[in-house]
Amino acid sequence: GAPDPVPEALVGQMGGRLLAVDLSRGVVLGERPLPTPSGLCWPDPAGPIWVASMWGDTLLAVDPETGRPLRAVSHPAFNDLHTVVPSGGGLLVTCSGVDAVVELHPDEGPERAWVGWAPPWPTPIPSPERADPQADHRGRRYATLARALHLNSALPWGDGALVSSFHTGELLALGRDDGAVTRLRAGLDHP
Repeated sequence: GAPDPVPEALVGQMGGRLLAVDLSRGVVLGERPLPTPSGLCWPDPAGPIWVASMWGDTLLAVDPETGRPLRAVSHPAFNDLHTVVPSGGGLLVTCSGVDAVVELHPDEGPERAWVGWAPPWPTPIPSPERADPQADHRGRRYATLARALHLNSALPWGDGALVSSFHTGELLALGRDDGAVTRLRAGLDHP
């Protein structure tokens, strides 16, 4: 983790590619440049592949045949996206830059999304601010070490989400209805 935010000039230079790979032959069949892809899922074989753009703060719906982005979906909590997985007919996205997870349905507005915010936690370095749940975090750059947990992976879990905390080495359950956080496992090495 970095003690300083990633410089905007560097973000502008970051690329990335979505690859189609034949694993049995170890051959790349096709590729498509995409802005900082960091996670993907394909919940419906008749629908698009959803790709999280880490620094683009968006989910891209990508045509599985052409690799062409069809549309982008975003939410004010999107910042430093890491993973996207299917969840209850929608998508569950980790927002590592603000210690949150967002479950949304791409065809509904962001106001209908569920956002699970991690509670206050000691940060690895002194942090001048905690992510404001009311703010729009898209396009902002935060130092990785200024986030207390750096949630970087999530799965649907009960009424909320199971998340991994990179900095604290824990698996946590975030409750949807009550906002409760339960430590399920500790002592992991930067999951």
